[in-house]
Amino acid sequence: MVSIDFVPFPFSAAHITITDTVLQPPRRPVAIYKEYLNTQETSLAVYCHDRVFKRVTAVDSTGAIAFTTESKGIGSFSWRRSIKSASGTHLFDLRHPGVSPLPTRWTVESPRDDGELCLFKRSQVLQKSAFDAAVHQNVAGEGEEVQFEVLPKDKSAITTQVRCGGAVVAEIVQREANDKYRLGDLDRSVWSARVAAGMDLSLASDLLLIYSWLTGCTLTR
Repeated sequence: MVSIDFVPFPFSAAHITITDTVLQPPRRPVAIYKEYLNTQETSLAVYCHDRVFKRVTAVDSTGAIAFTTESKGIGSFSWRRSIKSASGTHLFDLRHPGVSPLPTRWTVESPRDDGELCLFKRSQVLQKSAFDAAVHQNVAGEGEEVQFEVLPKDKSAITTQVRCGGAVVAEIVQREANDKYRLGDLDRSVWSARVAAGMDLSLASDLLLIYSWLTGCTLTR
């Protein structure tokens, strides 16, 4: 494994850890939005700037902002977060059904009709970093549902793999976890991912964001 130092936001493509895991494209491309479909392996990084994920920034392999979130912070009982593109287009909303401060299920909804695009749910009671995901309608295929498994690669879940039909289509690495009362200029957590060709980068950013919530959210409302 070749390791290069990782630095705080803003992200630079030069600071990526290259692991020995070989990514494989899914059997057929998977997308919520075709315009974000990845044609070659690339990287993303997600910076969770605060404890309640009110401000989150996702950047691409060049260091350019790809997606951002907007929210009411702790004022939203469902933890609704609006995901927008770099140009400000409202792509979808993330939220969890119910009012639990420790949610185990998250949905991705269209901002136009509130229809559910994806469902994420924790798959193992004792392993908070393992969960399943379902894309209900693959717009890059024939509208079929596509299932994903998200499973830690090590006991501490520092590295986690995303599998689709047996193929490892993404690998997530936790870069920072700053569980301090006063964060100051620090980010609460920082995550990066390598994403295989044939994957929607907006979907990959969802996976990163929800994964960081499910594994790193220690503060109740």
